[in-house]
Amino acid sequence: MMALITFEYYNDREFAPSLGRLCFLLLCIALSLITYNLKRVGVTLYLDRHGSGENAISKILWLLLIIAPIFSTVTALLGYLSTSKELLARLETSVAIWFFLLIIYHIIRRWMSIQWRKITFERAKQRRANILAQRAKDEGENNSSGEGLVDIEESAIDLDTISAQSLGLVRSILTMIALVSLILI
Repeated sequence: MMALITFEYYNDREFAPSLGRLCFLLLCIALSLITYNLKRVGVTLYLDRHGSGENAISKILWLLLIIAPIFSTVTALLGYLSTSKELLARLETSVAIWFFLLIIYHIIRRWMSIQWRKITFERAKQRRANILAQRAKDEGENNSSGEGLVDIEESAIDLDTISAQSLGLVRSILTMIALVSLILI
């Protein structure tokens, strides 16, 4: 990358057509290999409604990202070096934005999971305290029976539904941000 930039902005411009093109070709091959390795590791590019990364859109995006540097290599060899550079730079910017938004999504998802666990734990502690208080009250009223388990009513908010709706909202917002940023690019 540094050699490509150096040859591009060198004053005499005598190296740009030869060594600059060679550096660009090597960079394209390296990008294609890195992208293939990321796909093989299992990095998801698109999550569907159920949070799964195994879908047709994700496969198409991975195929596009693997083929785009190879296509840029071919077009650079045919003489369209500057066009190939510009298109590949736009694609790299788009992918960087997409990965950044995926990281934000997973951070928000993890934070919501932690909050869900905290709320569930607090509810369990409160339920246990209520049951112990009810037992103590029942033992105080009649000393004959120790089997005074009474169901305590609680105003239960369905955390799973709220979590699914919140993740859907976050996914929609991040998708809109990704689409707007791609349009701006």
